[in-house]
Amino acid sequence: SVPVSYMIYGDTNLITLNTGLINSGDSASIIFTEENSFSPLVAGNYILKYFTTLSGDTNFSNDTTSLRLTVIDPSRDAGVNQVSAISPGPYHARDSITFNALIKNFGIANLHSVPVSYKIQGDTNLFSINTGLLNSGDSASIIFTEQNSFIPQSSGNYILKFFTALPGDRNFSNDTASLHLTIIEPVGTTIYISLIIEGLYNEFRQDMNLSDTVNAYLREVSSPYNIVDSASAVIDSSTFEGEFHFLSAPDTSYYIVIIHRNSIETWSEYGFSTITNPSTILNYNFTGLQSSAYGNNLIKVDSVTNKFAIYSGDIDRDGLIDGSDLSTLDNAILEFQSGYSTEDCNGDGIVDGSDALIVSNNATRFITKIIP
Repeated sequence: SVPVSYMIYGDTNLITLNTGLINSGDSASIIFTEENSFSPLVAGNYILKYFTTLSGDTNFSNDTTSLRLTVIDPSRDAGVNQVSAISPGPYHARDSITFNALIKNFGIANLHSVPVSYKIQGDTNLFSINTGLLNSGDSASIIFTEQNSFIPQSSGNYILKFFTALPGDRNFSNDTASLHLTIIEPVGTTIYISLIIEGLYNEFRQDMNLSDTVNAYLREVSSPYNIVDSASAVIDSSTFEGEFHFLSAPDTSYYIVIIHRNSIETWSEYGFSTITNPSTILNYNFTGLQSSAYGNNLIKVDSVTNKFAIYSGDIDRDGLIDGSDLSTLDNAILEFQSGYSTEDCNGDGIVDGSDALIVSNNATRFITKIIP
């Protein structure tokens, strides 16, 4: 019989079994199970030392071996299951690139919130969002868009690392996913479009409460006004300018059509010309003259600087601001909705009466989109 024991490094408890008869040159398996198994109470890294204590054995060199274990807490375990860019590409320098990260609760405990972040390799900036309630086994899509999107300033290869940072999560193997992007310089036409979003404008500071994403479409100037090209960009809160890259529009005249998440669809005046040459850079300004919009469909938001803005409040995007928008907004207020949302017209992160006032005022004005 050979006594075989193990102990946990840092602990004094010893667990011992005996082999029974073991002949010269033979081996035997000793199973430490049931009451002799190891049952860690907390997550962490453990070293288990196994050894024999045969009476009269003077060769100690083969008496001992060690086992290292990483123990996780199965109750709290969340990670990144998948990540992808929402647009299929190609991706251009200075474009706004948005992402979808699929987060899964791998643990057995329901989680009230899981912090999810991404960063660009070689950069210290961190973009973070929380999932909200995530039950055991469930998954949630986290959309990194608007102010959390990635705007590469130059062409090249980029590695984006997405990860969860759940307190108490010791299983790091599923926490991280990476996305590789190749960024190229834009071709076609770049149009710098200046515009102000009414609800976001702060007349006292003479800027907007946040930078926000806007989609721009180039439409033919003859009925049925087909869409020829489109682009998206972030409108800067201070300069009111966004850089829109149109890749395939032929050299002719177009309407520029502006679409924002909770503003009225706004068309430019007739006959804006664009030229499809990689070096072509054009400008269009919706802020200086009311006539820069088709049908003068802008509102003056600053009498000192004489600035105009597109109307806010078309929450359901049906082309008019009315009771249905107010109804949607009221429901969001009752649900105490917060964060970046369509119903947050003034961009303060809270859906409340100040947003309702913007919508109500424009509903009273019977604001609708004006198109040819």
